[in-house]
Amino acid sequence: MTYEEIFNLKFREGLPTHIMEKRYPKDKLKITRVALSELPEESLRTVIRKDCELEKILYLKRYFRS
Repeated sequence: MTYEEIFNLKFREGLPTHIMEKRYPKDKLKITRVALSELPEESLRTVIRKDCELEKILYLKRYFRS
C-alpha cells in the first residue's frame, strides 16, 4: 500500500487510524507516519526523537499538504 492510498483512506474517506492498522497490519509504520503528519511541526519535534524518522514525517507533511 502506498502513502498516497493511505492518505486518501485517512483524510478523504475519513477512516480512523486504529481501523486502518487492523485492516492493514503490514503497513502499520506507514499508517502511523501519515497520522503523525497532521500534528504541528513543533509537536512533532518534541515527540519524535530520531532525526531520520522526523524528516520522513515532515517530508510527507509537505508533500501531501501542497
